[in-house]
Amino acid sequence: MKKYNFNHFLLGFTAGLVFQLVAFYIILLINKSIIGYTERSAMDFLKYLLEYEAGKSEIIPKLLSLSAIADLLLFFIFIWTEKLKSARGVIAATLALGVVIVVLKFF
Repeated sequence: MKKYNFNHFLLGFTAGLVFQLVAFYIILLINKSIIGYTERSAMDFLKYLLEYEAGKSEIIPKLLSLSAIADLLLFFIFIWTEKLKSARGVIAATLALGVVIVVLKFF
C-alpha cells in the first residue's frame, strides 16, 4: 500500500483557507457574545456588521486579521514535519487573506 505524502502546495493552501474560516467563525462567536449580540446566530451578526460602513471597513478586517493567526500554528506544523511545499501553500493562503483585508479596508 502506498503511503500518501502530504507535501503539496494545494493541500497547504486549502488547509490554510479552512483554518482561517474556522478561526474567523470562532472569533465571530466570541465577539458577538462580548458585545451582547447573543439572541441570533453568528451569520446574522456578520450580516449585521456588513450593513454598516464601519463594520465593512474597520471591524471585519480586524477580525480577519486575527483569524490569520490560526495559520501560524498550521505553518509551524508543516515546517516541523518538513512538509515545505505545504508550508508554502499556507503562506499563499495567508497572503490571499491579506489581499482581501486590504480590499475591505480601503475600497
